[in-house]
Amino acid sequence: MATKGGGGSLLGKADSTLAGGSFREAGADRPADLSKLYQRKSDKFDDFLGMVNEAFDTQTKLDKEIEAETKEILGAAEKNLFSGKIHEGYQDVSFNAVTAAANKIKDFKGDKNSLEFKKMQQKLTRLADVAGQNEEIFTKLTTTKLSSIGSGDDLKLFKQMANDYNNGTNVSNVAYDEKLGDYVFTLEGTDVKKTMSELQDSLSTIDPAGPLASAEILADVAKNVNKREFDNAYQADITNRYKKIFEDSNKKHNIMLEDLPGKDYSLYDAIDGKDTGIQTEIFDALIGAKFDYDGNGADTIEEYNNLTPDNLRKLRNAIKSGPESDGIIAKMMTKYAAQDNYKIGRDLREKNEQESKPKLSAAARQENFLKNQAFNKALEDYKGKSHEPGMTINGYGGMAAKLVYDENEKGTWFVYNKDGRQMDLDFPYTKEPNEGLINFLSGKTKTLK
Repeated sequence: MATKGGGGSLLGKADSTLAGGSFREAGADRPADLSKLYQRKSDKFDDFLGMVNEAFDTQTKLDKEIEAETKEILGAAEKNLFSGKIHEGYQDVSFNAVTAAANKIKDFKGDKNSLEFKKMQQKLTRLADVAGQNEEIFTKLTTTKLSSIGSGDDLKLFKQMANDYNNGTNVSNVAYDEKLGDYVFTLEGTDVKKTMSELQDSLSTIDPAGPLASAEILADVAKNVNKREFDNAYQADITNRYKKIFEDSNKKHNIMLEDLPGKDYSLYDAIDGKDTGIQTEIFDALIGAKFDYDGNGADTIEEYNNLTPDNLRKLRNAIKSGPESDGIIAKMMTKYAAQDNYKIGRDLREKNEQESKPKLSAAARQENFLKNQAFNKALEDYKGKSHEPGMTINGYGGMAAKLVYDENEKGTWFVYNKDGRQMDLDFPYTKEPNEGLINFLSGKTKTLK
């Protein structure tokens, strides 16, 4: 009979000294005042071994097979319950549940081929398996952003359970419910409860595949190798990429759990009221799409403005699983994640381009300053003076331009160098500032383009 953590029991190989040592090692990163708790676990380990090694009433070959199978399961439970970091209250309750289930098997006097007896064996196996998930589940609980798996009282209970695990307490008053066949945790001072199975289901939704797919989109937008503008066509392409990912509802769920770029909240948090602007946009879009999160007809703004914690959970679940919300959430990710990455990528490229340019000397910077001054002065003179024959505009380095009209009153700008000699270059007169002339007078160009 295969069990999680099986493949070799500790029967006959462990004693309280070794167990006490393993507890001290496991608790090395715990506060020193928990040492008594670890000693208590060491003592309980002795009790467990005594229960495991207690002789079965083996009279037949079937009895001996059942005894061997039961001890194999108990060996797995032994390893699962008394190794690694554990949840104090959960360990005690789990130990008692395993012990009670094993004693029922040992004390059973009926037909050991019956369905009733088989169910007893299945229950013991399941209890041993769940005991083995203790460290894995609670480690994940204490390393997960808890707002990603619950809100309201559920969130408070998850935090309480995590604190119990970290601090060696049992404020959650964990108990084994015989009817449910599951462990139950209660939020202090309330009747809000969570089973171990519900905790495991909540944690199982945490999957990096969605955020990784989103990160790939955002990286492409930041790189923008085709140098596209962030226009409607580009945004539509990004939105369609997200909609493709959202065909897997769990990926959409996990993307909505991720903090938006530069924010300390996610789209789910925004829906919960952390960002009322985004919340209003999503609510309006859902209402426009005739979204129905509770099966009571198309949603209204009045419903959304009066969501209870329980209805907020229902809305989250409906958005996660409802394909009609895919396009809405995809647009939100485009607007509040992709656009941000587009700006970051653009700013970074511009910065790199500036840094890659050769550094100017002090003399070159001074020359540029004087040329800019000459440009501004020439432009000001062109706009501010009456364009009479002989009008002169001065430029950089002693250059100048003089306006001359012919017999047809067609104007031409002739240019002169610093020595007053006419240069082999002229510019047609225009009422508005002649760009070629102004650039020439500022020393920014040597030839007319």
